[in-house]
Amino acid sequence: MGFTNIFMDLQQDFMKNHISKFILISVISLLSYSCLGQTSISGKIEGAAGMKLGIAYYYGENLRAFDSLRCNENGEVNLVVPKYIPPSQMCILTQQNDGFQFFYDGKSLTFHTNISALQDSLNFIDSKGNTDFLKFTKYEVRYEKIKELLENMLDEYPHELPFYQEIIDEYNLRQIDYEATLNKIITENQENLAGKYLMTRRKPFVSPNLLGEERKNFLKQHFFDKISFDDKGLLYTNAYPRLVIEYLELYANPNFDKKKLEISLIEGIKIIMSILQPYAEAYDMITEYLLDGFQNFGFERVVQFISERYEQGNCINTNPHLTSRIEISKRLSPGSPAPEIKGKDLRDHEIKLSNYKGNYVLLIFWGSWCNHCSALLPKIASLYARPHQKKWEIITVVIDTNLRAVEDSVRNNHYTWPVIADGKGWDTPPAIDYGINVTPAMFFIGPDLNIIAKPSDFSEVLDLALTYGLIKINSH
Repeated sequence: MGFTNIFMDLQQDFMKNHISKFILISVISLLSYSCLGQTSISGKIEGAAGMKLGIAYYYGENLRAFDSLRCNENGEVNLVVPKYIPPSQMCILTQQNDGFQFFYDGKSLTFHTNISALQDSLNFIDSKGNTDFLKFTKYEVRYEKIKELLENMLDEYPHELPFYQEIIDEYNLRQIDYEATLNKIITENQENLAGKYLMTRRKPFVSPNLLGEERKNFLKQHFFDKISFDDKGLLYTNAYPRLVIEYLELYANPNFDKKKLEISLIEGIKIIMSILQPYAEAYDMITEYLLDGFQNFGFERVVQFISERYEQGNCINTNPHLTSRIEISKRLSPGSPAPEIKGKDLRDHEIKLSNYKGNYVLLIFWGSWCNHCSALLPKIASLYARPHQKKWEIITVVIDTNLRAVEDSVRNNHYTWPVIADGKGWDTPPAIDYGINVTPAMFFIGPDLNIIAKPSDFSEVLDLALTYGLIKINSH
C-alpha cells in the first residue's frame, strides 16, 4: 500500500476514533438559551427522518463533540449553538460515522442535503463562504487530476514533437487559472473562515521544465512559500494537518521499506517543525498530531525524532499534556526499562510484569470494541500456540469499560494468556503509564524487562518471534 493511501486510512481511523470517543463518551449536553443574539444551525436532510446525529467542531484533526440531535419526521434539524463554541470548521455526523463538513462563523446558517450523499448534495441557503468553498473544493479536485495527467505527459511525451509545446502551455494555463480562481474567492470571503482556510490552499508555481524528481524536489523546497501559520483561528479547522499530510506525501516512496520510509519522512518532518516552531500553538497541535499518527503505525524512529526535536525546540509550550506524552515516549523507547504493571485478571488473580523476568513478554493493549484488535489477536494466539523454543509469555491489558464484552471475546477466541481488566477504559493505570492513546498497542519486552521493540502489526510480531528464536520455523 502506498504511503498516500496509508495516510488516508490514518485520517479515517483517527476520525472514527475521535468521533466515537467524543460522541459516545464526552458529549456535552446543550444548554437552554433564551436571550437574544443566539445563533443557530438549521437545515433539512432528505431521507433522514428520526435519525440521530452528532455535531462536533475541529481542533486540528481532532473532533470535539458538543451536542447530539435528532431529525424530525421531515428530516429537519435546528440547533442553537452554545456561546462557548468558537468560529470553527464543524462536522455533522451520523451514527455510521458518515457526515458533512462546513464552516461556522458565529452566524446562523441553513443547509440542505440528502442522506444518500451528505457532502456531495450539500448546499447552503445563506452562507456565501460555505457555498463558495464547496464550489472551490470541486474545482480543486478536478484541477489536481488534470495537473497530474499533464505532469505525466510532460514526463513521458517526446519533447521534440510539436504537441509537447501545447502540453507546456496547458500546464502553465491551468496553474494560472487555479491561482486566479482561488484569489477571487479569497477576496470575496476575507472575513469568513472559509476564505481564511483557502489561504492555505495557495501553491507554488511549478515550471514545466522541471520533470519527475526535479519537480518533487522543487515542491519540497517551496511547498510552504505562500503559507503562514499565524492565524490562530485556523487551529479550529483541519487546514494545518491537511497541509502536513500533503507535504509528507512528497517524501513517500512506495518502493521504500519501512526503515527507508522513516528516514525519508524524518527529512520532511524536520522542515515542518522548523517552519512551525515560531507559532507555538500550531507547533504543539501538529506535533501531537504527528505523534498520534506515527505511533499508530509503529514508526518508532519517527516518533523518537519528533520527541527529541520537540524537546530541543525553544518554543513556548501551550500544551502540558503534550509535554507529558513526550516524556513518556522517551521513557518507553527501545532499550529502556518497561514500567511495572500490576493488575487483576478476569479470574481476580494478581498479575505483575516483574514476575515474568527471565521470559520474553509480548505486552498488548486492546479493547473488545476495537476492530483492528479483533483481527490481530487471533493471529497472535495462533502464533503463541506453536511450540516454544524459549520462554515466551503474553500479557494483555484491556482498554475497556464493558467487562462482559471482554469475557465474551476471551471465551469465544480461546485466549489463554493473562487478561488484566479493571473496567476503567483509557484510565486504567497501565494504559496511563505506557502512554496508550490507540489500540492495539504492543511492546516486546526482553528477559531483563527492558523494551526491545514496539511492533505495530502481526508481521512485526512474527519477525521478532523468529529473530529471538521463540518459535520453531517448521512448526505448524
